[in-house]
Amino acid sequence: MNQNITRLTSILVMVALLFVVPVPSFAFNEYDKIWHFSISSVFGAASETCLHYNTGLETPERIAYSTFLGIVPGIFKEFYDDRQKNKSFDWGDMAANAGGALIGALLSNYVNNKIQVSIDNNGKGAKAAYQFEF
Repeated sequence: MNQNITRLTSILVMVALLFVVPVPSFAFNEYDKIWHFSISSVFGAASETCLHYNTGLETPERIAYSTFLGIVPGIFKEFYDDRQKNKSFDWGDMAANAGGALIGALLSNYVNNKIQVSIDNNGKGAKAAYQFEF
């Protein structure tokens, strides 16, 4: 079962890279696109971390949901821009959002598979312990 998940994840990464690799040449020719990519990658990584530790989802599902959650703020931003005078919904911004959210989710998944985080609440505060797997 783990081999199938690993193989499927590898295939998804390869397919994602086919879409993400061209993004810098098309989407990053404006400074705004870098912000969209960066902010969405943070949201994608944070979503993957939450789903990683709080759900029983398998890796491909977790990455897909995390990517979707990572682009939600960008979608709202584009809808807001669309309602402003002299602005419109920008599909280049959405490409940067999607690429950033996907990369953030993939990197977070990799890190979360290598590092185990546990939080122990003893009533006086919270402790975070990091366990590195070698």
